[in-house]
Amino acid sequence: MNDDDIRRARLRELAATTTAAMEDIYWLLSTKDPEYAGICEGAIAARQLHERLCKEGKEPEGTG
Repeated sequence: MNDDDIRRARLRELAATTTAAMEDIYWLLSTKDPEYAGICEGAIAARQLHERLCKEGKEPEGTG
């Protein structure tokens, strides 16, 4: 396995973990429990910022 294969494997694992975490966040939002509201809003804002930076070609180093 070369470095590119290792990186691809890590990114696939990260994508799966990120997807699972986002599903958990959306579930928490659906509970409408105020205890989780700030956590969920912050996580969604961070994800939106990351997506925007990627679209602008400013993806943080080491994330893809």
